Amino acid sequence: YIPVKSDTNQVFPLVVMIHGGSYLTGDKDWLSPSCEVLQNSGFVVSSIDYRLGWREPGSFYDEMTTLAHAAYRGMQDANAALRFLAAHAGEYGIDTNWIFLGGESAGASIALNGSYTTDDDIETNNPELAQKLGKLNTSGNEYAKTYTIKGISNKWGAISDSNLIYPGKAIPVISFHGVNDMLVPSEQGYFLGCETMPAYGSSCIYRRLLSAGSASVLYLKEDAGHMPVEFTPEFTMVKTAEFFNHIIRGTATSSIHYQ
Repeated sequence: YIPVKSDTNQVFPLVVMIHGGSYLTGDKDWLSPSCEVLQNSGFVVSSIDYRLGWREPGSFYDEMTTLAHAAYRGMQDANAALRFLAAHAGEYGIDTNWIFLGGESAGASIALNGSYTTDDDIETNNPELAQKLGKLNTSGNEYAKTYTIKGISNKWGAISDSNLIYPGKAIPVISFHGVNDMLVPSEQGYFLGCETMPAYGSSCIYRRLLSAGSASVLYLKEDAGHMPVEFTPEFTMVKTAEFFNHIIRGTATSSIHYQ
């Protein structure tokens, strides 16, 4: 999704969008309405697919299909897409100084974990993932282009460890979440109820970012569960575009809103 250019050399900030679906279903077309809003707001947008599939630990399925492996593969695939887009920035009119991520549910969790997690973190906390699946930036393609994520749009997602957010490593985040979400908690709990997958939701992320001195905006829908219907693509992506533009201008601030 590329905005109309006023001249052939014009470049735009990039947003990579990642669909939800519990790491089991979904595809990049799910986010077309969100992508179009961002495109019309002046962003190049790329909606990506990633490898799907997992089963509960202890089942007769191979252990390579656990939820943890599926989440890790999603991070690898998002990183591969980012490397590709950074390498082809000229072709798509991308300003590589301003690269953002966004997603819904599992996709938002990929965006959060993929932005904050390093190979050293994996080696410390879950080394078998890298042993079986390779490092975070060695899957999908051989592009070596580097990039920096400047902001994240988190729609009802979570990060696996809130301690990954600290001063000096605090990427601004705008979040949208239902307070009574039972699949991905807005506070602290487990992703999809799986006790091997801790989840620190949007409210935790908001507080951690404030403590780390980074801008964060949080929209909470009271008495709502997963994917609040009030948080339409038009609402969430207009707010996301505003937040990302404030980051670009250096004017991003923090706020919390109850719907």
